[in-house]
Amino acid sequence: MSQEFKILLIQQSEELKPKIEEILGDNLIRQFFDDTEIDELPDDTDMIAIYFKNVDQNLTHFLRKIKTSKFANVPIIALMDKIEESFTKNILKLGFSNFMSLDYSNEVICENMLFYVENASHKKQIFSQISVALIDDDFLHNELIKRMLEVSGVTKVQLFQSSEEYMSKALPFDLFLVDLVMKKSNGIELIKKISNLYPKALIFIVSSLSEDRIVATAYDAGADDFIFKPIKPSVFLAKIFARVRKRDFYENEVNMSK
Repeated sequence: MSQEFKILLIQQSEELKPKIEEILGDNLIRQFFDDTEIDELPDDTDMIAIYFKNVDQNLTHFLRKIKTSKFANVPIIALMDKIEESFTKNILKLGFSNFMSLDYSNEVICENMLFYVENASHKKQIFSQISVALIDDDFLHNELIKRMLEVSGVTKVQLFQSSEEYMSKALPFDLFLVDLVMKKSNGIELIKKISNLYPKALIFIVSSLSEDRIVATAYDAGADDFIFKPIKPSVFLAKIFARVRKRDFYENEVNMSK
């Protein structure tokens, strides 16, 4: 494993197979569930690898802590001696990014880990660069979404509590998060205006309305995606990353062809 990445290895017991050290290299940080304090872990941790033989309270408690910590977006890989098919769904439900058996070759395990580390690094880079406009008249909901974005590395977030407030400035943003129903505003009409002003910008609807006709109308008006309330942070952030990544890819392809 390349030394440029910092891998945090969490063990369920004192036992550690030599193969794990061989795969992860000398630059790993080793901890045990019982003495792992999330806030004390290095900020530049690129991946968390957890070696365990069974699911116990220490494991589930640790994963819950990770989900609400500064490492919420760091990939978490499950390492096990063997993987039983009936067990894989439960592993993913716990919050792991992926799982690997130590029966796999070193090369396969390294390739998988490298993919998740590089993907997380790319996500961090994209989130640090994009600008986001959040247009919703629900103050508490605005603050919640803003917090999700900031924890993920987004620093350019501006809040607007109505269509009129945004249109009075009509500033450009990479991503617009728009509520469909606001007290003094029509979200569909705002989407049309933003789409005309900034055709390259991404527009996400954030709404509790899920009727097919409403969703279709929003897409027709210029929306790129739909986020349903209550928001699931991991899905919300993954959608943003996927859309921005694809947009950047196509823009680069166009620029290279000129």
